[in-house]
Amino acid sequence: MNKNFKIALISLIAVILGIILEQTIINFFRIHGLSILNNPALSNAILEIVVMVIPCLIVKKFSNQKLNLRLIGITFHGQMKNIFFGMAVVFADIMVLYLTFWGMKFMSFKGLGFEFYTGSEVIKSVLSVFLIAIFAGICEEIFFRGVLLNYLSKAKGNLLALILSSIIFTIFHTSRYHDFLMLISVFIMAIVLGYSFIYTNSLCLGIGIHFAVDFFTNLVSLNEPNLFIINLSNKLNSYSFEKIFICGIVIIMIFIFMLIFGVKKIRGENEYELKETR
Repeated sequence: MNKNFKIALISLIAVILGIILEQTIINFFRIHGLSILNNPALSNAILEIVVMVIPCLIVKKFSNQKLNLRLIGITFHGQMKNIFFGMAVVFADIMVLYLTFWGMKFMSFKGLGFEFYTGSEVIKSVLSVFLIAIFAGICEEIFFRGVLLNYLSKAKGNLLALILSSIIFTIFHTSRYHDFLMLISVFIMAIVLGYSFIYTNSLCLGIGIHFAVDFFTNLVSLNEPNLFIINLSNKLNSYSFEKIFICGIVIIMIFIFMLIFGVKKIRGENEYELKETR
């Protein structure tokens, strides 16, 4: 068996077993009264750390040396700006979507959360959203793109690796998204994140995008403490709003990335051809 494929396969199996073990232990302590584990941010952080640490240890074992961050797609030189670029693109997407929904009278802005809930409730909610988003953005990108996509692409090529890793990413999210249309959106999101890794050879852009999607989309709620409170029109319920919103983000991101990377690629090819003719 190809070494790179073996790393990807063993990492996947080990992560699945690790998640099962982690959930079993968490549930055991919850049953026996350890209420702190009922905190969604904490329980999610533990899960994400398991998802990140296990494949890193496997990569380290197969490399027979100290874990080099480049082995899992983490490069900081000239790439840090891509984290903020990814966040900016997602933020712009979300603003466009909210303005569109507002213009179509699908929703209305009710006010800031501080107007309806105590300051501590709102801050606690925002902090929880931030922690969940930052752990998901870093840990999931390291596993799904830095290890799975990275090593599958070395063994099977970029296209097959991109499709396989995106399918696995989608399957891992079936516990949260049960609707077929939403799972398709998750798959497309995985394709975008995977392509950003292949294009930049770094996780930084994907981390920025992943964090921003999870963070900015969860700062809004209907009737729970959060930073922004909105009302939906009678045309929508909360479930259909979430579906439309997620699909909208994915569609806009695809067009933006096609435009940005397409233009850069054309420019790069043109510059190369120009140099060759001189």
